[in-house]
Amino acid sequence: MVIECELNNNGGQPLTFNGWRPIAVDGGGATLNVGDEPWRASVLINGYQSWDYAGIHPLDEAITEGGHKPPASSWWTAAICDGQTMFVAQVLKASRFATNFRWHYHRDEHEGDSLPTAIASFVAEQTGSPLSQPEQRSGLPEELRLEVPPASGLVSDPVLLLYGDDGTATLRKALAAAGHAAGARAFPMVPRGWCSWYHLGLAVTEADITRHAAFLARRMPEIAKSSSNGFTSPATRSWPQRIRNGC
Repeated sequence: MVIECELNNNGGQPLTFNGWRPIAVDGGGATLNVGDEPWRASVLINGYQSWDYAGIHPLDEAITEGGHKPPASSWWTAAICDGQTMFVAQVLKASRFATNFRWHYHRDEHEGDSLPTAIASFVAEQTGSPLSQPEQRSGLPEELRLEVPPASGLVSDPVLLLYGDDGTATLRKALAAAGHAAGARAFPMVPRGWCSWYHLGLAVTEADITRHAAFLARRMPEIAKSSSNGFTSPATRSWPQRIRNGC
C-alpha cells in the first residue's frame, strides 16, 4: 500500500504549510498489529543522516527498563519484526519533506490482566528538518513554513506500507520499491547508505558482499578498497583526493 497526501489551495490568498501526517494510528480505536506478542518484537531503526539501519531495538522497552517511555522514532524507514512477520513503513522519495516515523508500545502501561496484542500508536510525520545543523543525528524538526500560492498545491512524499511473513524478503521488497521510485541503477548491487560503509545486515549475505566487491573491482579498478570502522585507515583518509580524481 502506498499513501500520499495532497493539499490544494483553491482560495485567493497564499497558505503557509508546516507539514502533515500521512499515517496516524494514534487513538480512536485504531491499532497496528504485528504478530500476537508485540512485546517480543524488534524494530530496525534508520539513522537520521543515512539510509542505513542504525540498529535493532526491542519494541517494548519494558523488557530492559521499567517506567514510562516516550515514543521512539526513526527517520525515513522503520521495520518491525517479531521473528515470524515483518512490517515495513518506508518513504519512497525524499524530494521535499523529512519523514519521521514514531511509535509507542509499553506493556506495563496497559490496563487489565492480559497483555495487549496491538500497537496503539504509530505515526508518520513529514515536516521540515534541522538541515542547517547537518551534524545532528536527531533533534526537533524546524518549521517548514512552505508557501502555497493560490491555485497551486502540494503532494506529500509517498509512504510505502508492506507486511509479509518473511522478514528479509519483505525488507528487500521495500528497498527495491524505494530504489525504483528514486530511479535506481539498472545493474544489481547491495543497498548502502550514502555516508557510510555499513550495510543492511539483515538483507545482505556473504555472497552479496563478494559479488559487490567484484563488481567494483571490474568497474573501478583504480579504487583501493578498504574496510574500516570510521575514518582511520590511510585509504579512507585519502577519499577527498580520490573524489577529486573522479571516484
